[in-house]
Amino acid sequence: MRPSPKFRALLPALASLVGLSLAPAAGDARPQLLVLNKSGDTLAFVNPATMKVESTIGTGHAPHEIAVSADGATAYVANYGTPDAPGSTLTVVDVRKRAVSRTLDLGPYKRPHGIKVGGDGKIRVTSEESKALLLVDPSTGRVERAIETGQLKTHMVVLTPDGARSFTANVESGTVSAIERDGKITQIPVGKGPEGIDVRPDGKEVWVAHRGDGGLSIIDVSTLKVTRTIDGICRQPIRVRFTPDGRSALVSCFESNEVLDVDPSSREIRRRIPMGKAPIGILITADSRTAFVANTAADTVSVLDLAEGKMTGTFSPGREPDGMAWGASQGD
Repeated sequence: MRPSPKFRALLPALASLVGLSLAPAAGDARPQLLVLNKSGDTLAFVNPATMKVESTIGTGHAPHEIAVSADGATAYVANYGTPDAPGSTLTVVDVRKRAVSRTLDLGPYKRPHGIKVGGDGKIRVTSEESKALLLVDPSTGRVERAIETGQLKTHMVVLTPDGARSFTANVESGTVSAIERDGKITQIPVGKGPEGIDVRPDGKEVWVAHRGDGGLSIIDVSTLKVTRTIDGICRQPIRVRFTPDGRSALVSCFESNEVLDVDPSSREIRRRIPMGKAPIGILITADSRTAFVANTAADTVSVLDLAEGKMTGTFSPGREPDGMAWGASQGD
């Protein structure tokens, strides 16, 4: 699908708007859209305004999720691996040079997946096989701490805005682990197969989608208790992402090939937007007007106009796209 005439007319504005998501340094024209390709073992650098892949580099085996430093200059890729060859590394990428700078060896900690960079610059990454959340110092490349959740398939991780807590979605245990800075853990039972998870921008709630039963749990951050469960929102809801303005929660539905736009206040589904096959990863521009959705089984990324509630274009970044992030613009 090619961009519509309306979308093409908006390209200059989009190029400016996505630049708000990183607050780039003087002279930077725009951020780069970074897209991981799980089956291709690659990272694609995409111009978000033209939807053109400008460069592609190799990563470790089967990369799933990606996080970037506060300045957008460094990306960290979790190399998940396969059932026969579980991964145990992070690929470190110089975003401006579009080159791998080094590889961090996690040692005995296998299957790194969910990954975030905290305000302290340290990397938080889950290790499924070790049932743990790792704290990695990027300056030394060492695992400083492994906080054991004791839960099966600790998969995704999110942080509260103040960095005081981490929350992990534990797929096979049906729980969310709330992890304090001191390592104290509260286990929160949710639905079957929790995976997609995000924190509301105001930090008051965590939303987690259960791909196993099609439901969505809402957790009060102050009490660490589920305050509401919405049953049967779609078939295999797999990711949740709030728009930066907090006015929408987007849920990608792996089996029903759609994205839901949910009102965070009323908890009602505003609309269902058809996607390509097996949508997973979601990335949203800072102005909350545009979203990018990775259709893993279609080898495409869709561009959504959130005001209109419809897809305006697609592009092909590689084989099985999934995790995405914003990176700083290419250097001089």
